[in-house]
Amino acid sequence: MKKIFLLPILFLMLLTSCKELENIEPLSEQIQGKWNSVKETRQYYNEENQELHVTNYDYHRYWEFMADSTFFNKWHPNSAGSKMRYSVYPQDGKNYIELKVSLHNLFEVKILGDRMTWVGKFMDQIYYEDNEDRTLVRAHHEIYTIEFERE
Repeated sequence: MKKIFLLPILFLMLLTSCKELENIEPLSEQIQGKWNSVKETRQYYNEENQELHVTNYDYHRYWEFMADSTFFNKWHPNSAGSKMRYSVYPQDGKNYIELKVSLHNLFEVKILGDRMTWVGKFMDQIYYEDNEDRTLVRAHHEIYTIEFERE
């Protein structure tokens, strides 16, 4: 008797969860609008995946993503900035953004409400050691994370 009673509840839960999934906007629509990068972290690693160095930046950059797959990246909200291209796409259950602009151009992207995070892994990177001479050091790879808030 209990199993018969649970069956309609299970069906109702399944029906409402499917409806919620249908209402999720595609990433190409979620990303549109104005965003501020609030934190950037660059972590450098050796071949054994041991962390060598971390650099945190707490400056703000202003980004605006348009529906035509172009974006502006500005250091100041009143500056002109440069118009560049981007594309977003899913792959292997993750979402990615590719910036058509620089060496650091492919990031996994996650958007949750008014917060967005990009994480990119880049091979054979260099960083400045924290010493008087500011010595350049080679790292096997870098994990570059950018955190955003929607304007």
